Amino acid sequence: MRGFTLIELMIVIAIIATLSAIAMPNYQNHLIKVRRLEAMTILVQVSQLLETHYAKNYSYSNFPREALPSQSPRQTDHHYYDITAVLADSTFLLQATPVSSQLSDGCAVLSLNHAGARTASGDEALSCWR
Repeated sequence: MRGFTLIELMIVIAIIATLSAIAMPNYQNHLIKVRRLEAMTILVQVSQLLETHYAKNYSYSNFPREALPSQSPRQTDHHYYDITAVLADSTFLLQATPVSSQLSDGCAVLSLNHAGARTASGDEALSCWR
């Protein structure tokens, strides 16, 4: 007779279930970090655009609002961060606020200002911008 016994199949299923239980949380944490990194990249890119604009016009406030992204990732149906900008003549503040599944990120709201100061408001704030 050829084939597998019920015990052998149950052992294989138990091994697969154990590996899945270990791998899924690690995968979810990786996704959270990648989405956070993408939001940080957008904040830095917008900051560079604002600095270039300031060098030419001596003001952040007249930067065209339509050039500012409103979400991260930029052009998809599913977004994980809302991007906001507060622009004044000589200062700006960019923020990425988590939404949907990104709410469990320990970094919470990511901020970048005109002086290059990078902050986060969550429990893991010290390690967010590293």
